[in-house]
Amino acid sequence: MVEHKSTMKYWSILLLVFGVALTSKSMAQELQRKASLGIGIVTVNDSVAEVNKLQIASGALVTRIISGSTAANLGMQTGDVVLQINDEEITDRSQVFALARGLREGVFLRIQINRNGKTKTIKGHALGKPKESSSNDTEVIYGTLQTRLGRLRTIVHKPKRVDKSPAIFFLQGIYCGSQDFWANPTEPAKLLIDDFVNAGYTVYRIERPGIGDSEEIKNCRDIDYEEELEIHKAAYVQFRALPYVDMEQLFLFGHSMGSVTAPILAKAYQPKGIIVYAPIYKTWFEYFLDNFREQPIYFGVETREQMDAMVRNSISLMHQWLIEGKSPQEIRKDPKNKKYLDEEMNVLNYSDGDYFFGRHYTFFSTINSIRNAESWSNVKSKVLAIYGTSDLQALNNGAAKDIVSLINEQNPGQGTFLEIPEADHVFAKIKSKEEGARLSLAGEYRAHIMENYHPSIAKDIIAWMSPTD
Repeated sequence: MVEHKSTMKYWSILLLVFGVALTSKSMAQELQRKASLGIGIVTVNDSVAEVNKLQIASGALVTRIISGSTAANLGMQTGDVVLQINDEEITDRSQVFALARGLREGVFLRIQINRNGKTKTIKGHALGKPKESSSNDTEVIYGTLQTRLGRLRTIVHKPKRVDKSPAIFFLQGIYCGSQDFWANPTEPAKLLIDDFVNAGYTVYRIERPGIGDSEEIKNCRDIDYEEELEIHKAAYVQFRALPYVDMEQLFLFGHSMGSVTAPILAKAYQPKGIIVYAPIYKTWFEYFLDNFREQPIYFGVETREQMDAMVRNSISLMHQWLIEGKSPQEIRKDPKNKKYLDEEMNVLNYSDGDYFFGRHYTFFSTINSIRNAESWSNVKSKVLAIYGTSDLQALNNGAAKDIVSLINEQNPGQGTFLEIPEADHVFAKIKSKEEGARLSLAGEYRAHIMENYHPSIAKDIIAWMSPTD
């Protein structure tokens, strides 16, 4: 694959920023919490053994113990060399990482270590990861949804001391990241949810396959949009059946790509309202072309002439991929595509095999087939479409305005457009798109958003959901 370094850097930044049907069983067996071994570790070789004055030259050296973790609870210490875990000989740290990824709460561990030249065995059960915190007036419920792709983790935040409350189904964006924010309590999405719950709303989320506690019959990065949609349809049924939600006060919240799913779910059961933030309205084919022309300019990594070339070289390739449903491999093998593939500025040069931006190529071809205007034409609920002026991913306010215009054509007065100054794609406060690009290029974006949640987003949404006469 030909790499154009500046554009590859841009797409790497984009990835960082972005932030199955129900089975016949009505109740799923409870999903155990993932566990964390809680150690830093390096492979022992001759040089590591010499530097650390070890008496053995194999195994994995413990360099750090996380407080409150499984390792700490078992009495492991920095300087220990792990030799075996549950009778599996350890010769490389990757073995430890692989075991830790599949570790569940309560699993019995037998770990053989060498400490100060002496071999000993420590035993005990794995501890589950901490859960998201709650306040005196709220609680967090970790649940399970059984699907054909395995048991998936659901997370519900709800107010205490009320029999029923208005409720929000939170539909996340495209990125295959966890919605379990136990380790990142200042994540803007978590603070947005906290604001909703503190205002009296129950908020429901579901993890994708292979993410967080969810099982991995097929990982999030490998599912297509139809499979993801079926998960959300099943989750919507479960959400509406929760005994503590007020069926007359249900809302769907679609963040970015979640805005494609929200109106489809509404066809089965019309909620009181739908909120979409940084929504999608055009086809993904069109969105990608718009993206190529506009987004890189803010990062200063490409000229407008280069991005025009990117668009022209990509149109035919993307048509084959997104509309005809061909795989990247099929497209690359077709001789007619050689003239486009020989150009370094083309969309297939920014794929990772069968994956684009962390998702399988079929995800984009299946979501591209969704007729967003048709989905929204079936909505009878009131709709709030939001655009943040610092949003690099949404590009502009066109999608939000298009959705509102369509809703008001069908049901006058039901659609509301809201523009929030200095709001970016992930609910953080950033002065401008240029500032967001600067922070990303400097490697400071993540730290900035964790300290700069935009509280006006929740305030405006809550005011819309609960208008005062």
